Amino acid sequence: MPQIKNFTPEEIDLLNSDLGLHTLLQNKKINPFKALEEIRYLKELKEKQRELIKLQNWVIGNDQKVVVLFEGRDAAEKVAQ
Repeated sequence: MPQIKNFTPEEIDLLNSDLGLHTLLQNKKINPFKALEEIRYLKELKEKQRELIKLQNWVIGNDQKVVVLFEGRDAAEKVAQ
């Protein structure tokens, strides 16, 4: 029997947002739990991107240089050109 869960008001708002509805309906089999996980990931990703843009603007505005290192399996042996 599937697990029944009461969604919090925050979770309902996330699912009812444009991003939430798109994420929820992109697959034939609707899974609100997986959709919530993806929505939270995408929201966090956008926030991290905003922070990188702020850093980029600060670097440009202050004529500074920055080195950014990425760690992880996908970054192995990749060099920016």
